Amino acid sequence: MPNPLTSKWFLQTRPQFLLLSVALAFHGSALAAWQLAERQAGSIDWVHSILAMLALTLMHGAVDALNDWHDYARTGIDKEVRKTPFSGGGGLMTAGVMSPRGALGVGLVTLLTGMAIGLYLVAVSGLPLLWLGLAGAISVVLYTPVFVRIGLGELVAGLGLGTLPLVGVYYLLTGQIDAVAWVSGIPAGLLTYNLLLLN
Repeated sequence: MPNPLTSKWFLQTRPQFLLLSVALAFHGSALAAWQLAERQAGSIDWVHSILAMLALTLMHGAVDALNDWHDYARTGIDKEVRKTPFSGGGGLMTAGVMSPRGALGVGLVTLLTGMAIGLYLVAVSGLPLLWLGLAGAISVVLYTPVFVRIGLGELVAGLGLGTLPLVGVYYLLTGQIDAVAWVSGIPAGLLTYNLLLLN
């Protein structure tokens, strides 16, 4: 029986980078738990925290898979560059392990599953999370075909996989969007921005 952690479908999401999403969700959850304790307002809902982590990780996997698909099937750039640990995509399509259709399927399934969890979390928390989630979904879908092409890839990644997820998780668990979330989200956004810039 194949190991699901080494299956081509899982590897297409570039799992070595998905820990970033786990760290962001944990950061937002820890910040929310601290703020609620300071206000003596109870504790966070760990089920919602874990669902947020899962949704964010799925959306992150979606942008990685869709980026690979676009760079291989649409522009062909991955066929021309020498693969390194930080560039050239996941390498599954260039190695003949994954078909472009399979990579697109991974991207769409993870995107739609992440969005479905996100919509549930919007239903239990409120509309502000919808706007944050919508910004995230737009950044996933348009990251490679639009934002990278116009020179905004690093900025969008810093916001979409840095600041906004942290603020969203914080809001989900506290019901508030306040200065502490935005300030705490700045270093997260800058770290992701610089990661993409260096790559």
